[in-house]
Amino acid sequence: ESGLKVISIHCYLNTIEENPKAMAEKAKSFGTDYVVITGMYRFDYSDEASVRNLAARLNKAGAALDKYGIHLLYHNHNCELQKVAFGRTAYDILVEETDTSFLNFELDTYWMADGGAVHSSLYVGWTGLPLIAHRRSQGCRCRHGISAVGSAHSFGRHGRLCLRRHFRRHAA
Repeated sequence: ESGLKVISIHCYLNTIEENPKAMAEKAKSFGTDYVVITGMYRFDYSDEASVRNLAARLNKAGAALDKYGIHLLYHNHNCELQKVAFGRTAYDILVEETDTSFLNFELDTYWMADGGAVHSSLYVGWTGLPLIAHRRSQGCRCRHGISAVGSAHSFGRHGRLCLRRHFRRHAA
């Protein structure tokens, strides 16, 4: 009736790890083939070993969902921009150590701006990422719905990113 379509559903990583088939069936019941990990609760993004382990878990969960035709995405917040080593963030490790065959990203530009990211630095080393961009207008870092990290249009100019979905949310 409204013309709205579910483009993805969100869940916790352990939900996929415990029963990937059930999560795949739930996604299909909503008419989508994208499941998004919404971040990790009480996770130490400043610990390099933990972040590397998270990347391995995401790869394994993505491979498990892939068997059912479902794609796994990771939704960032500002905490992934914590430094884990000299000049490297947790987000750098997640991008570098995840297999794009099984995991892609739902890039939340508000949280990247809030964490101090410069939009051009987000593209270094990326090939075909992110799959979905999530922009929102909130607080003083965004104006008129255009994130400080950049608009969806700016992603395409860099020639490395391919957005299949884009949505914008305004904070209430």
